[in-house]
Amino acid sequence: MSRTLTISKSQANLEIAMKTTQASPKFGNPFVSGTLELEYGAKAWWTTEVYLAGQHTSNDSTIFTGFRWENRFRPLLREHFINPVLYVSTKMSAARPEPAGMVGA
Repeated sequence: MSRTLTISKSQANLEIAMKTTQASPKFGNPFVSGTLELEYGAKAWWTTEVYLAGQHTSNDSTIFTGFRWENRFRPLLREHFINPVLYVSTKMSAARPEPAGMVGA
């Protein structure tokens, strides 16, 4: 299940989305997990996103499973045949933290 709420203001866009998964394994406890996504278009050339994730398992626990923070930068303001994007991401999960990464697309 996925739900998205988009709020548009004069020059900034805020998008809020919730993505959920639920399952009932044959030999395990039923669980539900969710990811809350908050995306903000700060400038025409810069977008930042935060993802917050968690899980609840019946007859067990409810835990925060981690977060991810992404930034996308467009060095060229006009539309071109190929539009490069600089992507910077930081991720921390309950299992193990990962260092920031950079990818050019």
